[in-house]
Amino acid sequence: MYLSQRTIVRAMLRTGLAASVVLLTQVSSRANGPVVTAESQEAAADETQEPESQDDVVEVETSDLESNAATDSSDEDSTKDSGDAAGESVRFDDVEFVLAWQGSNDGESTKEYLPVGEDLESWKKLAAVREYPELDDPSAAVAAFAKILKEKYPQSPSSIIENPKTGDVIIDFVVWPADGSFVEFNIFKYSKQAGGGLRAEQYALREYDETEEFLRGLRPVRERLVELMASGGLKLDEKAAQ
Repeated sequence: MYLSQRTIVRAMLRTGLAASVVLLTQVSSRANGPVVTAESQEAAADETQEPESQDDVVEVETSDLESNAATDSSDEDSTKDSGDAAGESVRFDDVEFVLAWQGSNDGESTKEYLPVGEDLESWKKLAAVREYPELDDPSAAVAAFAKILKEKYPQSPSSIIENPKTGDVIIDFVVWPADGSFVEFNIFKYSKQAGGGLRAEQYALREYDETEEFLRGLRPVRERLVELMASGGLKLDEKAAQ
């Protein structure tokens, strides 16, 4: 089903979501977050404000940000999985995801997981883990994320939720390509790692056919998945770990 920009915006407004609505001119086969570097984190640090600690999870920003879930990944800067992690899997929302791709570049390593039977060209569910050894502040990293998105797409809103007790920060948004051939919902959670650096966990849903229906029903799905990501996130599959 082809979706016009107006159709998608109307459907998103009906959901009542605080997530961002994005019209992309270019989308990769995988869902990816923008590259957040130490330099971009530093540049955004002055714009980051401390949230008031009233509840365990506080929505601290709903601003006019537009996001791009597709980065310009370069094959020259990435390394494909060579088999050392064969059988590695994670679980989220009672679904097992097996390692489908991994790569790294300066300042970031990425592992992407798919349900058995799905592939990177036509997936409907995707989980990913990114590690940033040079970064140390989830709030600053998400502020840099949001700043990059705002510079590229200033007309669309985005939602950022922070847990003041754990320091974890979540950003979620919706994207679709210019031809409206699919719609995609993304959640990213940034957390500090015990040994230093940051870990970003991602979960994404993509719908190719019933896209307007997907958007209409997204509100309760979003609320449940954001809560699930906030309370636990991706879990290493116990069977694969043994």
